[in-house]
Amino acid sequence: MFRRLFRRLFSKDSTVPGGSTNHVGLVYVDAENCITHPQDLMSIISEHNGSKPSETYAYSKWSARSMQTKKYRAAGFRLLQADSGDNNADIMMCLDAYQRARDLSDNGISGNVYICFHGDKGFTHLLEKLRALNGWNSVWVTSNTKPNEMIENSASVSLRVSAPEKKPIKKSLVSQKDTTISDSGNDTELKELMLELIGEEEIKSSSLGTKIIEYQKANGWSETGKQAFNEKFGIAKSKSYLATISEHLSTEIEIFGTGMSASYKRKVSSQSPQKEPIKTSPVNQKDTTIAGSGEDFERIIGFNTSGKGLRFPLNPKTLANILLVNSEFEEEISKKERADVISEKLGVSRTRVFVVLTRLLTIDLMKTESSLEAVKGLHQRFESSYNELGDWSPEEVEKIQQYFAIALENLE
Repeated sequence: MFRRLFRRLFSKDSTVPGGSTNHVGLVYVDAENCITHPQDLMSIISEHNGSKPSETYAYSKWSARSMQTKKYRAAGFRLLQADSGDNNADIMMCLDAYQRARDLSDNGISGNVYICFHGDKGFTHLLEKLRALNGWNSVWVTSNTKPNEMIENSASVSLRVSAPEKKPIKKSLVSQKDTTISDSGNDTELKELMLELIGEEEIKSSSLGTKIIEYQKANGWSETGKQAFNEKFGIAKSKSYLATISEHLSTEIEIFGTGMSASYKRKVSSQSPQKEPIKTSPVNQKDTTIAGSGEDFERIIGFNTSGKGLRFPLNPKTLANILLVNSEFEEEISKKERADVISEKLGVSRTRVFVVLTRLLTIDLMKTESSLEAVKGLHQRFESSYNELGDWSPEEVEKIQQYFAIALENLE
């Protein structure tokens, strides 16, 4: 009894702001490892908690010039500055979250503690410790479309921030009225389109995937990639192009090899109606300049230059190309294999490709099927920590913001 009384009288911050309550909501965000918009975090947490959370904290190496700083402040978060170093924000957040929840628990207060991050397995221990506190639930908040099972099992609850609802595919040169592959008309359109895309020469599997995306972008599809293609023709979303060609086009197209090393070639007897050449999209194999600019993007020392620093590709369009091709891999392959294929496909330095993949891996987005999610993740990661990564002027920071905006524009 005396111990509890002592804690009530002398424990630091033992009361809850905004009045006394027996059930509260605490929010802790690793802003260096969370790609969800802060306003979306606040909305879904308030709904889940039944009221606006009592305390909200976001951890990062904040800079007053950062757009991310402005977003978190506008959403009502208290920003806590982490020292330089790779994991300092994580460590600070873990210690603060556990100590605060434990102190409240010792004072007879229960509640939910929301731990917000994309997919860092290092937080599993924190989620387990919080869940073990009397009267407390640990809630993992994420927008990760492929959440890690170990993290989910460590938390009392996993709270998913839903991705925006997909828009229907717009009308394109491919008729939208047919919905099943078994329909003869739709089957014919699939064959004609595949034959046109493959062309007269042998084509690699990775190149076919890129050409399909080019076709979709050039013809007004609001969604691109394998899933959108398969959905259009009534094919299972997860089915690979190799399986589709093998099942439906084996009489017209010859297959060489297996998996990512497969290639395709039209059989001599195949005939298809003559069509206009496929329009090209902003993603071309060896582009080194922004479309219509006539010159390379400005070199910013330590950002898009070689030797040291972040070493992003010189041109934002090249970054968009890398992310686009990377999102189309149909198999679980290594970073090294991805770099080899992308470098050969785009004619881009393998070193630059490898650097981009490494940065994606650090934010758990190397295997994402969404190139938009990838570029947004890279941008947010930069905003949260750029003040320790380079000595850039305000003008250079503005140029870097333009770099990411151009990359995003080429992927939308």
